[in-house]
Amino acid sequence: MNSYPISELEDGTTFSSHVFLDEQFQLLDTEVPFSGPMKKALIEWNFRAVLSDGKPKPPEKKPESSPAASDAKKDIPQDVNYETVDLEDLLGLPHVEKEQPPEPVTDIPDLPTEDTPIALDDLDDMFDNLDAPPELDGNTSPLAEDSAADGEESGAEAPTEMPAPGTEADDEQLAQTRAFYNNFLNDIDALFKQYTVKKTLAAQAVAEKITELCAYLKEHQQYVLRIMPTDEASGKHFLVNHSMRSTVLALIIGMTLRLPADKLTELGTACLLHEIGQIRLPPQLYMTKGPLSPEERDKMAVHPILSYNILKENDFSLPVQIAALEHHEREDGSGYPRKLTGEHITAFAKIIAAACSFEAITAPRHFREARTAYEAMLDMLKEHEPQYDKIVLKALVHSLSLFPIGAFVCLANGKTAQVIKNTPGNPTHPAVKLTDGTGEHETDDGDYKIVRVLNAQEAESLKNDAE
Repeated sequence: MNSYPISELEDGTTFSSHVFLDEQFQLLDTEVPFSGPMKKALIEWNFRAVLSDGKPKPPEKKPESSPAASDAKKDIPQDVNYETVDLEDLLGLPHVEKEQPPEPVTDIPDLPTEDTPIALDDLDDMFDNLDAPPELDGNTSPLAEDSAADGEESGAEAPTEMPAPGTEADDEQLAQTRAFYNNFLNDIDALFKQYTVKKTLAAQAVAEKITELCAYLKEHQQYVLRIMPTDEASGKHFLVNHSMRSTVLALIIGMTLRLPADKLTELGTACLLHEIGQIRLPPQLYMTKGPLSPEERDKMAVHPILSYNILKENDFSLPVQIAALEHHEREDGSGYPRKLTGEHITAFAKIIAAACSFEAITAPRHFREARTAYEAMLDMLKEHEPQYDKIVLKALVHSLSLFPIGAFVCLANGKTAQVIKNTPGNPTHPAVKLTDGTGEHETDDGDYKIVRVLNAQEAESLKNDAE
């Protein structure tokens, strides 16, 4: 392909063949005009040339206008500020009345800093102050408006009885779950590669895969949760692993909220593809080995809009499109791209926001180590200004427990143990397996009360001793 300097291309230039930014990323179709705003954006993003097998065709010169037309043109503002374009108009969305930022809150009680150990009783209080999910305490919620009340089958069926931990049957089921998980990762990888090459997504095929994943989670949720980020198939793209884990978490939250099967399918579809827009961004933005600069963060913040456009172009349902657009919005209005507050954010987006954040904290990244699931819960629960929907947070905690599967803990009797199973309806008392090999126990408020979560170094030491 021939290279054409961007700085030399006139506004309105067309090409006789497709235009690319690199060998894979198509920028324009044949005969689609190159625009001034596009030129400005590409130069700001440090692109210097475009590639094409075709020839550029300069824009046709318009005939000179009459003196009267020239005088009229003087009244038209020529210096358009593109930063003030209304996003709702641009995307064809209904307008949302923006609220003024709330007054600073001055009566927030002091919370422990990251350097100060937090007492488990304090964390229990944070948890108790949250509103319970509607299906857990009988309250109604906008998140449950379309749930089992519609007469549809709920997605939260009771799982089958699990084999005892450590038994041959348990090991066999865990191996089967890892195989299913890795096969699903391969399917996501193929889906993303297909879009990268062909720029197409099949909505029905994606829905069928999500239905398959929902059915598996209903039967084997506890085993899927035992798969740690480090257990995932190596060599997979960051977006593939992130999308898989976020989707699992979002679906489990949805099941806890008793969303019906069709809503679970839409939720899972939206979560699986919520980051698809990142494929259109320079890889260095999301594969960087360090934190992003302010300029890079601004560029990265475009990806929800790109995801929305991709899903719209491929005929996904409107709830799926909007969920991808809003997954970085926050309850306090601090999110992006539209800075919506909680009452204006859709239910699917609220669920994906919590699932996505939990996954991001607990998975390793190029520039930092993974943090424990307990630390992730703590971070999300102790926000001074709530960023996540309280009902969704409660559902997340009920689904994973305050001490998620895999966490190592210290008990009141001095023994150490690993969390192996959640206790439905009682997120503070999971089942644990003692590290001294003496068996499994349900935790309680007595000798088997969890008094401390082991830090990463202590947990690693226990793992090494076990090997």
